Amino acid sequence: MFVYADHASTTPLDPKVENAMREYFSEKFANPSSLFYNRGYEVREAIEKSREKVLEFLNAPEGSLVFTSGGTEANNLAILGYARRNKGKSKRIITTGIEHGSVLKPLEQLEREGFEVVKVPVDNTGRVVLEELEKELKKGALMVSIGHANVEIGTVQDIKEIGRLCQEHDTVFHLNACYSFGKIELDLKKVPADLVSVTCHKTYGPKGAGGLYIRRGVSVDPIIFGSGQENGLRSGMPDVPAIIGLGKIAEIRAKEMEKEAERLRELEKPLLELLDVPHSWLNGHEVHRIPGHLNVSFRYVEGEAMVALLDAKGVIVSTGSACSSPNLRASHVLLGIGLKPEDVNGSLRISLGKSNNEEHVDYMLREIPEVVERLRKISAWRPEE
Repeated sequence: MFVYADHASTTPLDPKVENAMREYFSEKFANPSSLFYNRGYEVREAIEKSREKVLEFLNAPEGSLVFTSGGTEANNLAILGYARRNKGKSKRIITTGIEHGSVLKPLEQLEREGFEVVKVPVDNTGRVVLEELEKELKKGALMVSIGHANVEIGTVQDIKEIGRLCQEHDTVFHLNACYSFGKIELDLKKVPADLVSVTCHKTYGPKGAGGLYIRRGVSVDPIIFGSGQENGLRSGMPDVPAIIGLGKIAEIRAKEMEKEAERLRELEKPLLELLDVPHSWLNGHEVHRIPGHLNVSFRYVEGEAMVALLDAKGVIVSTGSACSSPNLRASHVLLGIGLKPEDVNGSLRISLGKSNNEEHVDYMLREIPEVVERLRKISAWRPEE
């Protein structure tokens, strides 16, 4: 049996999205900046329709959407672009220690440029300690950058309250919604986020497509320079097929998301039986979590070994964050929620998707405990008697 349960890493392309993209590879290939002939104008019109679909899906208030090559570029544009543009107001930025590398790395760069980065604590489920955030906001800040959902443990933040606190203290709120986009509701008329990063390859869309929503009145500087595409904020020839795919997946998820989320929540319930394995626990929030996403730790085993043995059995899962799997350092997310270093490396991330069914869940419930038991027999660490 083959079971793909690593949808937090990436997802297969929805056939309807592939169909929508196909003609833009070979038939409608004209440069969208070439508006003096019809073929270029037609491509430009298609790009604008995709932009409208994404903004409609987000229920975005007045503002703009800049297309990017994906979530990493969108996060970099939001953080570097806003901070550099507005450094005269403040050089203090607030985040957490469990953010994605595409947030933490640009913040490290800003520190080298003289900015101060403050990391507010999260609790043992990965949720921001709101009292500590408010305390830091009272000291003044240029910007808050926090992820909607954590790609490693699946925890979903209370973004309405975070946004309210930012608004109350006149601080711009950057929301990294790359993992939550198309999986759970994000209504920007209810959440006062000023900058919102999205991507779609984790939600059955193409790789190489993302975007940054910029609320009206918020200004950012470009970080890529050239011919001035995307109103001067993202120069370079746009990846037209990918942009069409992003718009199409926004259209599809508007219809499918709620029902699919309910199905995944039901499908994941039996997987909680993995917690019956001795010396195991759930990482992340029991309730406020991306549907179908579980991160379970097993003491006395190595995550990499579990992934390899499960792969041999046809089960595709991951350990830690798949974006940095070659990096064997302890997960900063699991350390950030309070796990001891010796307990971090035995984590297994299971993220279900469209292709998964009850048979897949039953198979994993048989194979995962068997793999854990096998590895514990040869482990250098022994459970306490």
